[in-house]
Amino acid sequence: MHQPDQQSHPLENDSVADLGHVLDHFPVQNHIIKRWLPLILGVLTILAVIALSVDLLNRMWTAIQLHGRAILLGIFPFPTAFYALLLVTGILMIFLARVHWSDSITLFETGFVKYTRNRVRIWQYAATQSFDSHVKQVIFGGSIVSTRVNVILEDSTHKRWVIRNNYIRMDDLIHLLRLKILPGLVERAHQRLADGETIKFHKGLQASQDGLNINGDLSPYDQIETEIHNQVIKLHQKGNPEVPVFKSKISNVTNLDVLLDLLKIPPNPTY
Repeated sequence: MHQPDQQSHPLENDSVADLGHVLDHFPVQNHIIKRWLPLILGVLTILAVIALSVDLLNRMWTAIQLHGRAILLGIFPFPTAFYALLLVTGILMIFLARVHWSDSITLFETGFVKYTRNRVRIWQYAATQSFDSHVKQVIFGGSIVSTRVNVILEDSTHKRWVIRNNYIRMDDLIHLLRLKILPGLVERAHQRLADGETIKFHKGLQASQDGLNINGDLSPYDQIETEIHNQVIKLHQKGNPEVPVFKSKISNVTNLDVLLDLLKIPPNPTY
């Protein structure tokens, strides 16, 4: 298990203490390079500016001894402006390295913390009302050239968080989030249905205690079967898989895991 670098963000430890113990830590991808490369380049740039400035001062002093102070107008302005630009560039690289030094996601027992640009954001698992993970593969010439992952979280106030595949071990991150979020999310969904609420998964697909409302028609849960293939979900009546009653890209279906759980373990109907 990967432990977070506590020294990277000591001021935030008190604010996350109530989240319980650390489960795992996920720095951004290539975090070592992203930390140290701009820092080293920035330091080297500043050292180079210092060396060049010392050399310029030596040349200026020699030129003054030979030609007088008027020679400064010919050799001083351009190098000085260039060295100043290099100095600003070096300072900026060090600043960026410092700002992004702790970029990561740390999972705790009751929530997770996202560190981005020295900002700390906390998400409680129990606050989640919607959880979706979308995986999209970019294929060129029959080969997968990249994979895009979006984990979308939403709470009761419709505040959304999107976690993209910028972090190491994204499969482990998504797996742990599922383990911590989905049981409570499914339990709350069953309670909402028992209280007479409806849950919207798609503009043409809503759930109630008695079944799924598919494009205006109510179908009992035990009469619906599902099939997912090539990032597309199809719902059909039992015994009639050739005629889907609902079809959509899974990226357009909200709370897909809750929908699948309702079909697997349906609530008790009221009739």
